Amino acid sequence: MRKNKLINQQKDFTILALDDDPIMTVTLQSYFQTSGYQVDIENNPETAIERVRCQHYDILLLDFLMSPICG
Repeated sequence: MRKNKLINQQKDFTILALDDDPIMTVTLQSYFQTSGYQVDIENNPETAIERVRCQHYDILLLDFLMSPICG
């Protein structure tokens, strides 16, 4: 019970979701925002790299099979 209470208090995480499927990124954004998290989404890996260079994210949700950058 204490663990759940601590997790619920720490919703100030910032999340970046990266996937080449826009439906997937919007779904992830909706799910985590409903839970109270700040979520940015990207469908282009090159743009996502620039975002990570300019902004701190606590969690990155990544699709590893994307072009032109994979892995």
